[in-house]
Amino acid sequence: MRLGYVALAACLVLCGCGKSKTQQMAECHFEGAKAYPADDNPYDSTKVGAYADLCMEAKGYKFDAKNNAGCSFLDASCYSLPSLPERIRERVAS
Repeated sequence: MRLGYVALAACLVLCGCGKSKTQQMAECHFEGAKAYPADDNPYDSTKVGAYADLCMEAKGYKFDAKNNAGCSFLDASCYSLPSLPERIRERVAS
């Protein structure tokens, strides 16, 4: 019976029941805009962009602009998750 629960939990985690990259980027941008409310235009703010970039990095994403020349730190399509072997190497190295 416990094996069934473990299998179900593993399936839920591996099947991507979490938030999408776009949702996570929106949360990071919102938090950045809250952190720097004095900026006139949060969409062009360097501080908000830097905050969002660090937020996405904390969630495991890496900024990857090689496929899109017009990437900004506030564009979710410019972030990618490293492959599993890359993530393992980073964990071991740190």
